[in-house]
Amino acid sequence: MDVNEKHIVIGNSKFEYRFKTPIERALHYKLLAENLQKKYSSMRYDAWLRRRGVRRRISHYYAKARCIIEDWVKKTSHRIVVLARQHQYAVAREDLTGLVESLMKLPREHKVSLLILSYRRISEWIDWQCGKHGVPSIAVDPMDTSTKCPRCSSKMRENGYRVLKCPRCGFEADRDTVAILNIEKRALTQMGGSLATPTAPQMTDVDPNRCGEPMNPLRGTHAL
Repeated sequence: MDVNEKHIVIGNSKFEYRFKTPIERALHYKLLAENLQKKYSSMRYDAWLRRRGVRRRISHYYAKARCIIEDWVKKTSHRIVVLARQHQYAVAREDLTGLVESLMKLPREHKVSLLILSYRRISEWIDWQCGKHGVPSIAVDPMDTSTKCPRCSSKMRENGYRVLKCPRCGFEADRDTVAILNIEKRALTQMGGSLATPTAPQMTDVDPNRCGEPMNPLRGTHAL
């Protein structure tokens, strides 16, 4: 499982599926709150703090943004773990310890989006759902999962928008595909399993059914 600003990508060397994040809706309400704060502020003091109606509206917008993310995290983590249980997969994710510190180095707009998405909250709910449903959960080292070639471990290079290509073996795939293949490989190593030489899986970026599951049945290695 790989998490980015716009999608949670789940899969392995046999399949790939994406859950869209609600980051744009959450950012919309955050922007409404910030605009109100700017409108009712001056160089001397923040006038919005003394206006009860404006203060309540701002609080409502911030709360709305948080609720959108929280609701999405709960529902999506449940869908992922139930899907893994049905097909006897383990859920492998990146160890996000120290994530906040690393985000501080990113550009402001990108950093804000990732902080709102709350990667740490996602990992907490995934682990909780795994414990509830009896699904194995494995946290792996996140270093270079999106840039290292899953076939030969060489450093991959940009070859288009979010597309990487290995200069050594020629393996080419979307950045998220590279990440889930590396996460699977590391998870299987920790589990004592093995991984066949990866090939780029066919994309299945389609709408889920009402249960949040992909339309096509899932088969393959036992790491998700």
